[in-house]
Amino acid sequence: MVYQDNRLITLNSQDGEKLNGEYLSSIKFNFSGLLQDDIYLIRTYITVLNAQIPVSFYIIDDTDNILYYTQNSVPKTITIPIGNYNGNQMVTLLNSSFLTNGSSITAVLNSSTGILNFTITGGLSITFLDTSTIKKILGFETDITSTTLITLPYQLNLLGKKKIFINSNYLKNSAFTSKSLSSVQTIASIPVDKPPYSMINYTSVSDLERNILFNRSLDTLDIQIVDEENKYINFQNIDWSITLCLTIEKNDHEKINYSLNTLPQTNDNNIKKISRDEKELRLLES
Repeated sequence: MVYQDNRLITLNSQDGEKLNGEYLSSIKFNFSGLLQDDIYLIRTYITVLNAQIPVSFYIIDDTDNILYYTQNSVPKTITIPIGNYNGNQMVTLLNSSFLTNGSSITAVLNSSTGILNFTITGGLSITFLDTSTIKKILGFETDITSTTLITLPYQLNLLGKKKIFINSNYLKNSAFTSKSLSSVQTIASIPVDKPPYSMINYTSVSDLERNILFNRSLDTLDIQIVDEENKYINFQNIDWSITLCLTIEKNDHEKINYSLNTLPQTNDNNIKKISRDEKELRLLES
């Protein structure tokens, strides 16, 4: 006979050890005896039952806000202030930054295609560099050089983070990601379906969201919240809450003990006694 022990674990980012400061996206929680190994343990599961996650992170953050370019082989840099932008705001900011850098470049957003065009005057040779952290947002991937007009190959992407992932190094499971084509300790993926400055209210709706754990004991767990690029979310010091359910499946030890006690015992001291594991095997076979 198998029985289940369901344990609710309520986590709030303000209660744990903040491993990346005010980002609040890598938090460690220390428990005592959350999961203890014993011979009756069959398997364990972890489920993210619900989560309340603030959309306090920005479209442009400190991981993707720098444009590197050269002007007649002279290095130039534009740093976009962290925040939320629409297309017109981005164009205005780029143009004022080019002006500040002494670059005769004018950015225009094509309203039909969503692609940025940069008109170059004054006989300058301009190269947008692929080392720019903002390149995917602006719409390019490799170096682009021109003396007259740079038309980026892809649309300006100001959608921001479309999905966030709840990971844990301590909760071992069998999730995989296409980012590295390898395993990753993801226990939930959550769409970002709310606008900035609102709240994502996530609720698990399927048993498929239950993760089998490889853990047989657990005293510590961590929560890491990352985006599609596996970069930590910056929650700007605004707290989140997550409720987990730890499901523990065990054999009924009273039934096992009763059955073990009824097994015949040998009186021959020269014969090796049946081990506890062998008795359990006989019980399962019966």
